[in-house]
Amino acid sequence: MSKSTNIASPTSGRSRVAEQVLGILGGVCGMGAGVAAMFLGAVSSALGDNNDISTAGFGCIAVSFLAIIFAIMVKRNPRLIGWLLIASGVINFITVGLFGILSGLLLVLAGLLTFRK
Repeated sequence: MSKSTNIASPTSGRSRVAEQVLGILGGVCGMGAGVAAMFLGAVSSALGDNNDISTAGFGCIAVSFLAIIFAIMVKRNPRLIGWLLIASGVINFITVGLFGILSGLLLVLAGLLTFRK
């Protein structure tokens, strides 16, 4: 009996569910962090402090939305999407600081998981 070998692309048989779940969770947490930052910015503005954290919150929401799209597309080009997820996590952490630490960690972890063999 001969075994048939499947000579397909190296990522065809690999499941990317962990990367997708972590990426989507990171994106959702990032959107929550962005909303929290925008709320804090609105309260700060109402109290008379001129603070731009609400703009950073909007940027965090935009990057988190892109991270969710990247996580869904992780099977198409895992290396590129991995780098984009890592960049999204770092940008989330930079834009909203400690609000974005959970989303940043989840997105960076999802990006690093795409590089496993």
